[in-house]
Amino acid sequence: MSSNLKRGIDMGGGSGGRLFSSDIKSLENRVRQRLSEAKSDVSRHVFISFDHEDLNEVNLLRGQAKNEQVNLQFDDHSVKEPYDSTNADYIKRQIRDKIDRCSVTLVYLTDKSATSRWVNWEIEESLKRGKGVIGVYQGDSAPKNLPALFVQNGCKAIKWTHDGLKSAIEDASTKR
Repeated sequence: MSSNLKRGIDMGGGSGGRLFSSDIKSLENRVRQRLSEAKSDVSRHVFISFDHEDLNEVNLLRGQAKNEQVNLQFDDHSVKEPYDSTNADYIKRQIRDKIDRCSVTLVYLTDKSATSRWVNWEIEESLKRGKGVIGVYQGDSAPKNLPALFVQNGCKAIKWTHDGLKSAIEDASTKR
């Protein structure tokens, strides 16, 4: 076998088709470079947990993540429209599927989300599934009232800024 490595490994086909160790090294280097480039341009998969009354503000956040002029990028896998069902088990199953596709749950923090049983449930499910959970708020300081499970689990709350969100999403994604 060592003589094959020195001369090249016959890859079949009868002619040519040999792969030399220098070719393998070259391919390895190209693959490493492409993987490195891909890691620096990663779009994180995010589930946004919020109270439905905050939908307009959350849609603004979603829009900023799609704006190429803004240094914030994530793929939103959260609920866009309320489920047309009163069956809580069905709704939970649909939301679990969305959470499972994500690495981070971003909780939009408002007084309304603090008292939402759905937001608390989404935080609980996200943590059970090993997802990073962070909160974002508008204004100079976080709301006085936060979702109970957010506080109990020591989740980080950050001000809504593009760089802050980008950094917090990346951090929560890698430290789950």
